[in-house]
Amino acid sequence: YDWFLKNHPELIDNLRTLVGKGQVELLTGGYYEPIFPSIPDEDKIGQIEKLSFFIQKNFNFEPSGMWVAERVWEPHLPKFFAKAGVGFALLDDSHFKYSGLEDERLLGYYLTEDEGYTLALFPISKKLRYYIPFKEPEEIIDYLKSLATKDGDKLIVYADDGEKFGIWPMTYEHCYEDKWLERFFEKIKENSDWIEMVHFSQAL
Repeated sequence: YDWFLKNHPELIDNLRTLVGKGQVELLTGGYYEPIFPSIPDEDKIGQIEKLSFFIQKNFNFEPSGMWVAERVWEPHLPKFFAKAGVGFALLDDSHFKYSGLEDERLLGYYLTEDEGYTLALFPISKKLRYYIPFKEPEEIIDYLKSLATKDGDKLIVYADDGEKFGIWPMTYEHCYEDKWLERFFEKIKENSDWIEMVHFSQAL
């Protein structure tokens, strides 16, 4: 955010417009991307509050969810996240699998707590992280179709770092010059009769 404000403030303006229209839900997190278990407890809260304040000031939006840097998790973190005003967080699905949950039980979210402080946790699909943007859009749609139900009761989460959309080698050409990203969004649009895109707060 700091870099964009200084070098490309028009991106912040565009993002502010999208947030205002309800098309984007911003997440809080540690302002300087700290690994939360390795910093003092008061700094855990301070880091989150610093980013939340920045988002409120610059986007007129109060974030209720957070991105956990490198998705490093410890079971005592809900207390400090909740104290900083966080209601939900995103974690790699591997954390849930290590606790014994199978793939079919990761299509939703879970509640956890520490000392009475509760937090919702969304498992990020490893398969989608590996598919996007490296598989053809049609293959990703087929995978989503394999999970869909008539009741529409399955929730699959995609969340990732932005580097693979232009910074990793060859990804700029792939995503933009070869129009992978545009083709992917078109496919999502074409299948909007059964794929519903929702913000995390809406899912909750």
